[in-house]
Amino acid sequence: MTLNAGLADRFRMVVIDLRGYNRSDKPSGVDQYAMPLLVSDIVAVIRQLAVEINMSPKAVIVGHDWGGAVTWSVAMTRLDLG
Repeated sequence: MTLNAGLADRFRMVVIDLRGYNRSDKPSGVDQYAMPLLVSDIVAVIRQLAVEINMSPKAVIVGHDWGGAVTWSVAMTRLDLG
């Protein structure tokens, strides 16, 4: 059973790669991977999807490995999205 099998009927599922991973942009310099920038990347995706479906920018986010730290930072700094 895949992760989305039990959730797709209630949620819109979106899977993204953080900057520097897989097919995402790979900016040069360690400063381009600072936590505030990674958080703003996630927030931008949430806001864009909210515009596309004409809903408020609320999200349930899940992260794995380094993404777990990023999603924790989103949750702690962007209470308006929860």
